[in-house]
Amino acid sequence: MKLSIIKSGGITIFLEDDPDKLNAARAKSNTTQIYKVDYQTPAKKAYKLLECARKSPACAPRTEMLQNSPRKLALKNLPQEVYELKWNVVAVDGSTAQVATHQRHRAEWGQSTQLVR
Repeated sequence: MKLSIIKSGGITIFLEDDPDKLNAARAKSNTTQIYKVDYQTPAKKAYKLLECARKSPACAPRTEMLQNSPRKLALKNLPQEVYELKWNVVAVDGSTAQVATHQRHRAEWGQSTQLVR
C-alpha cells in the first residue's frame, strides 16, 4: 500500500487472492483500488510453466489482448482497467499458497519484497 503514497496523483490498483489481506488493505487505504482475483493456475505449477514458456517460441510476447490469450499463466480475469492502462510500475509479491516456497523466496528476495509493500 506504500506505493500509492509514493505515486500520489497516479492510479494504484491492488490485486489479491487472500481475503484477509484484502480486508487489511481496504482498512489502510481509501485511494487505492482494491480487487479480489482468482488465479487459474496453482502456484506450485508456475515454475514448471515458466520453464516451459522460456524454452518455447510459441510463448514469446505477442500483441494479442491478454484476456484472450491461450497461455496458462495469463491473468484473464482482472478488472478491465488493468488491461486498458499503461503501467509505470508493477510490483508482484509471491503467493502464500506454497508456504515453504514462499519462505525460501522471501529469504532470497527479502529486501525487494520489503520495498514494494
